[in-house]
Amino acid sequence: LPRTSSMRAALARSPLVSDFNIRAVARDGAVVEFLFAGDSARLSRDLRERGVSVDQDPAGWIMTSSTTSLPSSSIQ
Repeated sequence: LPRTSSMRAALARSPLVSDFNIRAVARDGAVVEFLFAGDSARLSRDLRERGVSVDQDPAGWIMTSSTTSLPSSSIQ
């Protein structure tokens, strides 16, 4: 869960993100919801600068920590 915590911190520090809520947590990731200002490309750039990469998935966005060399957890 340390990687999930680092991703949560990155979302909390982003000036684009508001109303952050963790819906569920598991060993391999978490489900979160939040609002963001601007478009998805701007959010992706902002989070990448904070060590989180964002990829599209049919279920939603998959966010992974890019600050560790260990297999990363994901937030959907």
